[in-house]
Amino acid sequence: MALQTLLLNASRNESGVGKIFVDFSIDGPVYISTEHLVAVSLVLGLITVLTLLGNAFVIAAILLTKKLRKASNYLIMSLAVSDLMIACFVMPISAVKEVCFSAEHGMANIYHS
Repeated sequence: MALQTLLLNASRNESGVGKIFVDFSIDGPVYISTEHLVAVSLVLGLITVLTLLGNAFVIAAILLTKKLRKASNYLIMSLAVSDLMIACFVMPISAVKEVCFSAEHGMANIYHS
């Protein structure tokens, strides 16, 4: 599906309770359900939390276990620190942008019918 211009507009229809109308100017209208947006939000949130926890455990294991304090593990720890920073600063903003914003038009006006 070619996505030329993405316009998110409100739609009022009789059978579309819980639906969000998305108007693709070339391909015709598409309906995205509220459940889809909630599912995407939950999956992205879960990935962010698991990334935070996993990298925190790697850092803690290397710092707390004397046997793991080697040069090669410090390189692994530096990767875990950089991944942790991405999980803290980039992933939440990207998740919100994915769910609420249009790439071309800034904030999308999403209204429930």
